[in-house]
Amino acid sequence: GDWSSDVCSSDLDLAISYADGSDRSPVGAVPGAGAAMLEPPPLKQAGYEVQWAAGPFVLYSEGAWGRRAGVDEARAHAGVEWFAAPYLSLVLEQGVATREPRARIPLASDLVVGGRLIAERVRASTEMAIDPSSGNLHWLVNARWLATESVSLESEWVGWAGDPDREPPLALRQRNALRLSFVAYF
Repeated sequence: GDWSSDVCSSDLDLAISYADGSDRSPVGAVPGAGAAMLEPPPLKQAGYEVQWAAGPFVLYSEGAWGRRAGVDEARAHAGVEWFAAPYLSLVLEQGVATREPRARIPLASDLVVGGRLIAERVRASTEMAIDPSSGNLHWLVNARWLATESVSLESEWVGWAGDPDREPPLALRQRNALRLSFVAYF
């Protein structure tokens, strides 16, 4: 069974949740020669999300504690976003996770510094993540220009610098990539 609740005010948003079921990321299992199956591990987890708006700052945090496939784990993420101008914000975030050495997701325990520009026809964001255990850097630059009501040009650049031997063994981080897109909405 799952359960969640939201508490909202004009400056504060709070959500708590609880899940007792199966993990959404199934793990492959090989029960015998020539056979394979997906076996979702059991999961019991309690979580929270909180966001507080204080003038030009938004403080936020989310996290979860639980037992996945018989192993206890906890993770939390906290940050602050400062709205320096009507369309410009600067972001500072930190994450921590007990299973970080086997992390399958990026930013499990990274420090993230970034900025966002959101205007009527242009959106741009940049983030740099620093892995404290390895010193490796990962960055992401996104840009989107809405040329007309139904056409946009988009780009995304993902970069990386550091020692590949110091990355978590299961990290799903893109090393270097550039994506250019022409998007038509209909």
